[in-house]
Amino acid sequence: MYTAYSQAAIPPRRAIKNPTVLGDSVLRLIKAIVAKRGDFSYRNLARLFLEQTKAIRYETFKTYLPRYLLYQVSGTPIAAQIDDHLKTRLDSLYTDFDDQPLDTSLLLRTCNRIIDYLMTEDQEVPSPLFSLVLSQGNALTLAIILLKLVLISRSSQLYLEVRIADLIRYYEQFPRNQCQWVINFLEVFQVTFAIHAENIEYSLVRIDGLDVATPPPLIRSWEDLEAFRVFSQRMRLSPVDFDTLSR
Repeated sequence: MYTAYSQAAIPPRRAIKNPTVLGDSVLRLIKAIVAKRGDFSYRNLARLFLEQTKAIRYETFKTYLPRYLLYQVSGTPIAAQIDDHLKTRLDSLYTDFDDQPLDTSLLLRTCNRIIDYLMTEDQEVPSPLFSLVLSQGNALTLAIILLKLVLISRSSQLYLEVRIADLIRYYEQFPRNQCQWVINFLEVFQVTFAIHAENIEYSLVRIDGLDVATPPPLIRSWEDLEAFRVFSQRMRLSPVDFDTLSR
């Protein structure tokens, strides 16, 4: 409702409250989230990944997982650092199962361990990777990686929420002005998950109405996003052609 009415040419009769603490910048954030998505929705990417890794050897799955999580953000310095960190951890994770086929139990446990690596490993203090990613201003990248984990392991969402609660308890001991970067991440995280939790498809539409692009072309900066508005509609779920997507 906020995205629809806040961009309307005619102001609504009643004020629509911004549901975040990000102010008007939340609209640019939503545009950035949609633009980062690439050619396929995160749901379709998750379904494709699960289909292509069904029953493969666990050791092979561990090599594919970072590629899936970092798809569309690879090539950036922070992506390379996350990739190196995850590969090191995954190489030694549950090695007794390396020759066994992937099953739902292994998938759940693996996704939960990655959530630990990304959030808090001892359920008390932030993990080194969490601090590294956010200190470099990559809150959106982290939120999208967490979203991708939950989309392939739905049961991991509750585990993720508990880890978020652990971090909130940790940062409560500090003054608010020292935790602004964490507050910003929590807002980005909530917006990212809100966009993809409901059965609603968000697209970017040129203001002049001549083109609809998902994702929009040639977006290199925040200024490029100003040429687009957020358009949302309810999705009609249909089967995914995995062969077509993989090509």
